[in-house]
Amino acid sequence: PAADGLAIGLIADGEIAASTAVLSVSFGMPEDVLSAYLGACGALPEASWYVSRVDDDLVATALGITIDGVTGVFNVATLPGHRGRGHGAALTARVVQDGFESGARLAFLQSSKLGHPVYRRLGFRDVEEYVLLTRPAAA
Repeated sequence: PAADGLAIGLIADGEIAASTAVLSVSFGMPEDVLSAYLGACGALPEASWYVSRVDDDLVATALGITIDGVTGVFNVATLPGHRGRGHGAALTARVVQDGFESGARLAFLQSSKLGHPVYRRLGFRDVEEYVLLTRPAAA
């Protein structure tokens, strides 16, 4: 899918902090937690970390990992002010396309409620549903 004014590419060394900030804002998670996790994932030789820009501003990010003919799509996140414009769909499609071009036979992801309709439109289908348990809120 096309998204107006969107440029997608692999992350540059100087964009790691900005990409982590996009994830932090989008997922409501502390940057230090994400930084450690992303450092480990991004260091995998099978990983490709993508960013999208509008007018040179980094607005969305995604991670693809292709191993043994399977591409996993992770951490698709778009800044709130840029949602609903096709950025997540375009990034996801790029991750999957690059995975297929490198020999993957299938792609998978886990979806939030927000992303579910986007991924369905891209051709993903539900094969499993699970419950995520979290700690109770502090009293």
